[in-house]
Amino acid sequence: MMKQKIQPSILWQRGAIWLAFLGPFFFLGYGWLNHLTSTRADVGVVVQDWERAIPFVPWMMLPYMSIDAFYAASLFLFRKRSALDRHAFRLLLATVISLIGFWLFPLQFSFVVPRAEGFNGFLQAVLLGFDKPYNQAPSLHISLLIVLWVAYAKRLQGFWRLALHGWFLAIGASVLLVYQHHFVDVWTGALAGVACLYFIPDRPFFWYKKIPSHRMIILAWRYAIGAALGFVAGLYLQPYSSLITLLLVWIAIALALVAAAYIGFEKQVFQRHKGFIRWPARIMLAPYLLGSWLSYCLYTRKNKQPVEVKNGVWLGPFPDKHMCQMSWGAVLDMTNEFATTPIKKIALHKFLPVMDLTPAHPKVLVKALRWIETAHQELRNKDGDNAILVHCSLGLSRSASVVVCWLVWRKHAASVQDAIAYVKTLRPGLVLSTIHIQNIQYALSILDESCSKDDDNFNP
Repeated sequence: MMKQKIQPSILWQRGAIWLAFLGPFFFLGYGWLNHLTSTRADVGVVVQDWERAIPFVPWMMLPYMSIDAFYAASLFLFRKRSALDRHAFRLLLATVISLIGFWLFPLQFSFVVPRAEGFNGFLQAVLLGFDKPYNQAPSLHISLLIVLWVAYAKRLQGFWRLALHGWFLAIGASVLLVYQHHFVDVWTGALAGVACLYFIPDRPFFWYKKIPSHRMIILAWRYAIGAALGFVAGLYLQPYSSLITLLLVWIAIALALVAAAYIGFEKQVFQRHKGFIRWPARIMLAPYLLGSWLSYCLYTRKNKQPVEVKNGVWLGPFPDKHMCQMSWGAVLDMTNEFATTPIKKIALHKFLPVMDLTPAHPKVLVKALRWIETAHQELRNKDGDNAILVHCSLGLSRSASVVVCWLVWRKHAASVQDAIAYVKTLRPGLVLSTIHIQNIQYALSILDESCSKDDDNFNP
């Protein structure tokens, strides 16, 4: 059954309905919290000494106020209802996040605001008639700017796209240059805007939950405790350094998201598409991803080279520049914490992500073996490279489980223990726990059962 195309007039009506809801929600919520904060005695100030050198630039009132027009017009940009609703929910989420921040962490702008003249003075009078020196962090201006920037940039090309970037940069700078926000408001607002893009992505990631293993629950608790400690430390150090607070809160958010991944929301947290991590996810998870990269650099200093196991199947860590220059016919990537394998011109590429420090599930091992067999068959029928690289981050656990399982399945080893001993001679740092071994044995039993049903012919 064919989907009916939605008429532009209907989308315009839907955009108008969204605007009729979002506008009053913003003004009522923002105004109420402004009034509430003005009556509180616990309103603080977070400002750095260098910010006192920022000049007041009256003509920047125009870019500052122009965001209202971009906000309203953005609800009439879309040709699909799903895209319109997604954008509207992002605007709503940005407002909610900022309002919660204003309520929990009330702050006040501390500089004396000079009076502008002429048209700029008129704009300033309109602004100050509504906006009081409260409602600071996270800057709603900046969080909305991020959401709007993405919406417009996707729909403009050439000169107009460049003009958009220039004007939106001016809007971002204006929050400081018209004396409406301190720097702490800017970076928290930017993080809030990215969070809106992260939690409401372009490609929907359904928030279903896998059943975590005992090992994953333990790791989730560790990351959750780390997140709590980082957040508390950030709040404690806030009066001393906003930069350190930013880093600690950012780390806390990243660790909390990784904890959510370990309790079963793996796909939703890392938001991969064809092996690539979406840029909002990369920003939200940046502290964790940086830590993973540093760990990779540390543990692969003396063991970066891949090794051939048997019959063109290789085992190694995440490919570096040297490995990328080698000839590969197929690559099986078991890494979850890095972007897709940076190898160019691969005939076959399979992505089976497994969370770091956790054993691959038996069903994942079965999928991996079947793909290796399929790759072998296809590469034999083609001219060119027939080497198959199986890798994870370090090539010592997740990918090693696949290779060990494959060795036993293809009778290159008499038992799992023999296969492990053989692979250890090739990669001495191999780390396979009792759970790894149990999962390998279970995967082999699944394959044996499949083999018996197919008359001893492996059918991928």
